[in-house]
Amino acid sequence: MIIGAFVLLYFGINYLKGLNVLQGRNVYYAVYPDVSGINDASPVLFHGMKVGQVIGTELLPDGSGNVAVAFQVNDDRLVLNKGCKAEIYSSDLFTRAIQIVMG
Repeated sequence: MIIGAFVLLYFGINYLKGLNVLQGRNVYYAVYPDVSGINDASPVLFHGMKVGQVIGTELLPDGSGNVAVAFQVNDDRLVLNKGCKAEIYSSDLFTRAIQIVMG
């Protein structure tokens, strides 16, 4: 019974975060000097369409002050190649998002 409660709690928390634990996802990483306004669950957009979200941020341990951002892309048809850029921009007055730009 306790194991079932933990499983339900795990799925519930990820559901509230907007993550589907049953769906395969592609996780990518980008490094930025400033991530003001970006947090977990910030949208990832491609040509204005939401294709994923930010799943974590972490300060790099090399002392540079840069921040690594992990984001997932849910659409399997969107394959990011080496020339792609993930740019932070203001999607509206209060929200910042990551925009995928094909290179």
